[in-house]
Amino acid sequence: MLPARLRLLLVEDDRVTARIMTRTLERVPSPSFEVVHEMTLAEATRRLTSGERFDVALLDLSLPDSYGIQTLAQLQSADPDLPIVVLTGDTDPTVAELTLEVGAQDYLIKGEVGERVITRAIRYAISRKHADLDRKAISDRLNASLAAENKRMDEENALARAMQFGLLPSAERLAQYRQSRGLSVESYFEPSSQIGGDLWGCAEVDALRTIFFMFDFSGHGVGAALNVFRLHALLSQLGSQIIDPAGTLGRLNGVLVDMLPRGQYATVFLGVVDSGASTLTWSAGGAPKPILFDSNGKHVMLDSRGKPLGISSSAHYTNRVTAFPEGSSLFLYSDAMTEARVAGGSMLGEDRLTSIVRRFHSPNGIDVPGLVARFFDTVKRPLEDDLTAVAIGRLAVPVQELARQSPSSAPLLLTSRRLEAVEIGLAPPYHGFIEIGAHGIADVKPECLEAAEQGGLCLSLSVAGAWACCAASLLSSAVSRRFGGNRDWEAVEHCLSEAITNAIIHGGLGVKSGLRETPEGLDSFVQAVQDGLNDPSRAGKRVEVTVVPLPGDEVRITVYDSGEGYDFDATLRKESVPHAKHGRGLALIRKVAKTVASRDGGRTLVMTI
Repeated sequence: MLPARLRLLLVEDDRVTARIMTRTLERVPSPSFEVVHEMTLAEATRRLTSGERFDVALLDLSLPDSYGIQTLAQLQSADPDLPIVVLTGDTDPTVAELTLEVGAQDYLIKGEVGERVITRAIRYAISRKHADLDRKAISDRLNASLAAENKRMDEENALARAMQFGLLPSAERLAQYRQSRGLSVESYFEPSSQIGGDLWGCAEVDALRTIFFMFDFSGHGVGAALNVFRLHALLSQLGSQIIDPAGTLGRLNGVLVDMLPRGQYATVFLGVVDSGASTLTWSAGGAPKPILFDSNGKHVMLDSRGKPLGISSSAHYTNRVTAFPEGSSLFLYSDAMTEARVAGGSMLGEDRLTSIVRRFHSPNGIDVPGLVARFFDTVKRPLEDDLTAVAIGRLAVPVQELARQSPSSAPLLLTSRRLEAVEIGLAPPYHGFIEIGAHGIADVKPECLEAAEQGGLCLSLSVAGAWACCAASLLSSAVSRRFGGNRDWEAVEHCLSEAITNAIIHGGLGVKSGLRETPEGLDSFVQAVQDGLNDPSRAGKRVEVTVVPLPGDEVRITVYDSGEGYDFDATLRKESVPHAKHGRGLALIRKVAKTVASRDGGRTLVMTI
């Protein structure tokens, strides 16, 4: 609502026109007007800039000291909040429209001004100006709020970026790997925006085994970065326990399936470099294929098949193993490299990326800075995705030296799917070998780890693995080398052979020894053993042996199987039966061992030798 009395600035150089306008305004019943008349723009602006306040102005564009639209602009600059009605003698509507576009609230044509017309124009001008000012105030507040929010987001993004880069392995840590772990590691990381969904990292299992991982979340920006922090936290919780890549990915997938919204997922590579066994054991979920170079520069693309994490609770992950001896180099990268566009619009692809990597590979490893520089010279920028590149090389550092430098006193255990590595795991610096089975290593008994912690040896194999690798012979040789002593080692090997064979055939495969009582039964026995080895549910059961040194130059050997057990005491009694078909193996063990006992319903045999 307008005030009852309005203060009006009339800027008109024609005295007659000014007198007419003044008298017309005096006749308006409501509101009443206080008219202040100036004949020049200079005097009018002087009043405004000196602080005088007016509710509205009537402005003639043709003044002695100013002409045209410029007159309007100057009066507006003197008081931007003042509503202005333009007075013009020009009947051309384009002139009037131009004044409105420039910022006047209304216009009046001289000679056509009556009480009603001028009152309506003034009312409209004041209302329109107030509405414009209100909109401007709202817009200014919104802009200020947006500016403050953008500043806050920039600050938070900068903090998140610093935090994300803080998750990466430090240059100092990677430099120490050359001496402490015999590994050269170079990397490059660049998010497509301030923060991204890529990350790579590493962790130490023990002196000889090093974990490397790389993952890439779908999407970009804050959402993807939050998922990065989530997965990094999960990996950090596992830490040095990551010795079974496939099992670890299975556990992570179970968590992320419940945690991530539908449509979000992560491709992943998780590998364990074992410098003692000279192997790389890895599992993957849809990650780009890593490139592996041997010491001669020949390369292969590693298998990275598997479902990305977070898609399906039924996803299954597989461990794969390959040799990784001195002089080998592994190149890990995000799909930003293969999907980057080159001249012509096509993607770079695996073949052209491999060609670039090969150019920067040498016996000393892979030159990541040079490789990345060549990559950026080849593709179009900016990239649409986060870029990560990591090169891992094996150096010529003796395994014994690495074990000696280890700051940890924890015993080293070799875990692998490769049975040819059993002998390595039974030799120093290792204290045993654990085969990664269908369930990873979740079904390994704590006694295995406890034996290693007591300075002994442990061997944990699947039934099929123990049968295939002649476990008794390998273990007997390892015990004699490690513990020595005045023992009949041939007899000890016979004891181990009997105990482990029983654990495999009777405990794991469930084949009864009674089948061997007749020639026909012997054939059935052999067939039953073969059938059992071909049955994954039986062949995948565990057979475990531990050897712990005791005072007095003795060792305690424990053989465990996961079968149904047997009546140990009844088997001992059968020794007294002439020509007994059963218990002869146990009788041999009793002749060699100082003590023999059983526990866990016959599933565990304990010998002191």
